[in-house]
Amino acid sequence: MWEVLKTAQHVSGVSSHVRIRKEAVASFSKRLHEGGIEVPPWSRTYHFCAGGRETVSYLLVLDSLNFCFWPASGESRWEIIWGSRRLSGYFALAGSLARAMNSGVPLIRAEYLARLSVEALREILGGRGELQLMEDRVRILNELGHILLERYNGEASGFVEAAAGSAEKLVGLLVKTLTSFRDVAEYLGQRVYFYKRAQIFCADLYGAFEVDWALWNLVQQEKFTSRPHHRIVIIFY
Repeated sequence: MWEVLKTAQHVSGVSSHVRIRKEAVASFSKRLHEGGIEVPPWSRTYHFCAGGRETVSYLLVLDSLNFCFWPASGESRWEIIWGSRRLSGYFALAGSLARAMNSGVPLIRAEYLARLSVEALREILGGRGELQLMEDRVRILNELGHILLERYNGEASGFVEAAAGSAEKLVGLLVKTLTSFRDVAEYLGQRVYFYKRAQIFCADLYGAFEVDWALWNLVQQEKFTSRPHHRIVIIFY
């Protein structure tokens, strides 16, 4: 995680189009605190939350696909019907995967993921419109299935157990093992590390198991960089 912080600090120091005003950050933080604004709880409405290993597996599949929700140029955005609401973006993804789980699709079985096809994923997601990069999404789930079978006896919870209570170590395991979690870019000749979805997976574990956090207790989240970015957006959503 230090590489994320270190390279972000470098970018903030050399970027020419964006500047961080420390006094503005301090003022904004003070207003949030004085206003009594609280971070909304993790939403269970659209997620699969059966508890235990099944939920861990669901969350890893969800966060493996948690990217690129905007439509292709000239196309309609992908959305699903959930009760009386239309959902798009992340919540549509969470809801469609949860709906598939509840209908009996073996979405958390590593064997199923390893041989999942584009057609099968389209059927699982449903709705109208289509997410971009469907072939890439399937390759990501295929890789996940194969890695789980080869290293963790088919169980996504094996990642969490291998981290031995360290959120930082869990991020490192995901980034090292699964290529889709290895989000790295280059800026002015230097590599910049994000590891955003790996961090979000840890945050989702916390949200899903907050009541029974001893089950998947992860510490060291204070080093995370995705939480402020992610939660501030939710506060003003």
